[in-house]
Amino acid sequence: MPGAEKRIKVPHKLLLPDATHPLPPVLLHEITAYEWEDFRLQQTTKRLDQLEQYWSFQFQQQEHHLEIWFTYSKTEHGSPERGSYLHRIFKLKKNQTAVFQINGRFANEEGQYYVSHFVNLGFVKRFNDNLFLTKEPDHNVDLRAQLY
Repeated sequence: MPGAEKRIKVPHKLLLPDATHPLPPVLLHEITAYEWEDFRLQQTTKRLDQLEQYWSFQFQQQEHHLEIWFTYSKTEHGSPERGSYLHRIFKLKKNQTAVFQINGRFANEEGQYYVSHFVNLGFVKRFNDNLFLTKEPDHNVDLRAQLY
């Protein structure tokens, strides 16, 4: 696969892009790389204190913890099939971080292509722009599949 080497080298964590200051206590930082864009990185930063849902995630924030739920969809996340479900993947306590990883293979009339997603989540008292670089995540869910 010509893009396999680039796909493998997609970073899982990056410095947070310019964000509003002060940063909120609940933050999502998504890093996505699409093969059709030569695995050029795209970053999205979201404040979760104002969201109940983002992409395939649902959030339930309590005073002392944050529950994060994920729904898998082959249409949204690609092959191989991993079974459609809604599943709680994280229950973060204050000052904890998590990383969620998934990849997929898609096909269309022009052939097949690959997508990688790395989502870093934090439920902390105070953020800094290198939070996900300086601290190992407290929780990790890796749904990446072996893509040929």
